[in-house]
Amino acid sequence: MTSAIRRFSTTTLAAVLVLGLLVTAGAPTAGAAERVVQFWTLMTQPERIEGMQRVIDHFQQTNPDIKVELTSVGWAEAHTKFMAAVAGGNPPDIAVESYGWPITYSEMGILQPVDDVIEAIGEENILPQDLKLNHYGGHYWGVPLYGTPSVLYYRKDIFDEKGLTPPRTWDELIETAKAVHDPDNDLYGFLVTGGAQELTNVMVWDFLSNNGATIFNENRPATEDDVTFNSPESIETFEYLKKLHEFSPPGSEMWGSSEYSQMFHTGRVAMVYDMMFGHARILTTAPEMKDKIGVAELPTGPSLGDRQGSFLYNTVGLMVFKDAQEPEAAKEFLKFLMKNDDVYVEWLLAYPFAMWPVTYSSQDKFFAAPELEEFPEHVKLGLDALPKGSVTAMYHGATPYWGEMEARATLAHVMQRILIDEWSVEDAVAEGEENIKEIVSEYAQ
Repeated sequence: MTSAIRRFSTTTLAAVLVLGLLVTAGAPTAGAAERVVQFWTLMTQPERIEGMQRVIDHFQQTNPDIKVELTSVGWAEAHTKFMAAVAGGNPPDIAVESYGWPITYSEMGILQPVDDVIEAIGEENILPQDLKLNHYGGHYWGVPLYGTPSVLYYRKDIFDEKGLTPPRTWDELIETAKAVHDPDNDLYGFLVTGGAQELTNVMVWDFLSNNGATIFNENRPATEDDVTFNSPESIETFEYLKKLHEFSPPGSEMWGSSEYSQMFHTGRVAMVYDMMFGHARILTTAPEMKDKIGVAELPTGPSLGDRQGSFLYNTVGLMVFKDAQEPEAAKEFLKFLMKNDDVYVEWLLAYPFAMWPVTYSSQDKFFAAPELEEFPEHVKLGLDALPKGSVTAMYHGATPYWGEMEARATLAHVMQRILIDEWSVEDAVAEGEENIKEIVSEYAQ
């Protein structure tokens, strides 16, 4: 057990023990002739949960001896609940994972390798960036499930009215934000947030990545000496975010995912960086905004050069816990989901645009779906962005440290130092680097 998980258990012992007892007490008992697979999803949208339940129903028709029980635990509390279940000796068999977690959890020794599942799907059938970012120490620890490109969302109607075109550089982004900023009418040019949640980390990495900044160098596994966060490119990026925040709604420096994700489709911001989940939110909650959706590739910063490009959030997947009760049955379900293109695409389209296929064999069926026909230019842009992206903190490949960085909201804390505590950018980035080095040192012990 690494010092990172020891540290977690010490600092939150009471909560973990209580949650662990609750998880253990609430666990169903399988009948003698039935194997029960506990499947925890982090997804909370009814459309995605219902879609996965249909997948489960398809699976159980051909595997009547296996029962899959689906539980939604939510993204924000998932890490705590996973640790509680592990501490209670009753983790789920399968869990949806956020990017970086499989590698972190593999270092904690709480996952099973899923090499056999990847082999059954076919390494050659999976997008290489998804394979790379689930592979560490000679094993695969996560089964890629879907990817979602990040894009610049903009209000097409406002841009048309003002004769504007989507910005391609950071200088153009600032000028465009000024041109559309109208706080007297509750319309803001852009949205920069600092809330200590996953979405802030994603937003910050969008900007870091598109300015050529990295968090670690190419060494794997990295040591403290391989942390590259405190760099001219990072400082330039945070200086820019501080300037861009002037065009954000009041209070946004503390916003989390719920506030952030509502701003565009409620018409209060003219531009926002977001994963293509924006389409699903708009189509399901504000269909009147459908014709106002514009998308473009993320603008690039002055230090990008030819090193990397538009961010791609592409490692949401599935993992199997080491002490799972029914690991083989769990793996049978994973193979069924990812090898059966009809079933896989049916689930992806339960929440259109939010989830893009990670297998080559499913792409023709997915991209020909009627659900995507209204936005052909958006599909093309997403396809163009797919090979250009990098996952947060892992541009050079998988690292065990990002899961812990996400749990501690490391990048969000840098933003809070700048926007709330009014630290200088240099001091905030320097502290951020020290915090990252602390995480690395813990895993090295």
